[in-house]
Amino acid sequence: MTDPTDSPVPAMFEHCSTIYQKMLRDSTPEVINVLGKDGSTSTEATGYAIYEGYLTSLFSEAGMAAPYYTTVTKMLRNMGCAEQVSRGGGAKKSKWRLITEPTEELYMKADAIGSGREPTSKTAMNTKQVNDLTKRVDLLEEQMTALLESLMAEEAK
Repeated sequence: MTDPTDSPVPAMFEHCSTIYQKMLRDSTPEVINVLGKDGSTSTEATGYAIYEGYLTSLFSEAGMAAPYYTTVTKMLRNMGCAEQVSRGGGAKKSKWRLITEPTEELYMKADAIGSGREPTSKTAMNTKQVNDLTKRVDLLEEQMTALLESLMAEEAK
């Protein structure tokens, strides 16, 4: 007999996990250019993976209908598992940074926050705030790297 307190895994969580795994399978390690104190540049791994491709193809490969696209990608973002670096469209591939694998705990917290229900704990709100701040810092680092590269290119002229 099964334990009645065991709740079944939501199908949407399974969809999110499936798409994340397919993105991870087709990803490459993210590297950034780092400016040294002496003005030299080097590359450094960020610890994240970058998926660049057509998500619609992954959904098709997974046997999921197109209407799941928006919900799954939104949940991956809300869980802090992935963030979109650049949008695709037409022949242009989308680019996603893969941060952490989906877990049931992340899913339940993100679902509660995303649905407007009261989060189950302060931890859920703190997790969302940390994820939001991490995204902002990552964006600032990318912008600073691009700015420094641009300045170095002008100096080299």
